[in-house]
Amino acid sequence: MNRVLSLLLALTLGSSALACTPAQSAQRAQAAARATVTQRMNTAAFVYGFLYSNVRHDVQIGAPTIRGKVATVRGTLSIRATERASGKAVQGRYPGTVTLSKVGACGWKVTGYKQG
Repeated sequence: MNRVLSLLLALTLGSSALACTPAQSAQRAQAAARATVTQRMNTAAFVYGFLYSNVRHDVQIGAPTIRGKVATVRGTLSIRATERASGKAVQGRYPGTVTLSKVGACGWKVTGYKQG
């Protein structure tokens, strides 16, 4: 009966319903951090486009530190652009830490960000 229930859960809820290895959990936390930062930077690039042209960004994400149901991931965001008014190239590197919370058996959700 337990095997049938496990199989049914896996088929209806997907593999995230089952426990994952620590390595899989770390990979998923890292991927969630990268995806969230990238998505937010893509949105911000649209707004920056009014003042800057050629806005480009690069996200470097380190290995997560996982303690129970909380993970932290350190990384660096690099931004390059050209000021529309002056034509001057500008760039910056911004280190920061993303905080994530465990969702379900193997998922992660970004819950915070701290620059520095």
